[in-house]
Amino acid sequence: MPNGIVLTAAAVALGAAFVAVLRLRVALDTVELTLRITVSGLRAAVRAAARVPVTAGGIGEDVRRGQEALGRLDALKGQPVPPGQSQ
Repeated sequence: MPNGIVLTAAAVALGAAFVAVLRLRVALDTVELTLRITVSGLRAAVRAAARVPVTAGGIGEDVRRGQEALGRLDALKGQPVPPGQSQ
């Protein structure tokens, strides 16, 4: 009879260990997924930060062209209206 109790206890312990390993695997899978998402976000942020100078340069060029256009418009406003054209 004591052998039966020992075998039962060993089987329960082995089953509990197996369940613990499975739960640990699920937890590690969750951690891995979280890390992958975090790394993906960091990579996207690094790529976006690398594009900032290009975007800023494009914006600066647009501002320069807009200011030139405004200067030409102001110059045109200062000229007299040719005869036959209304304002």
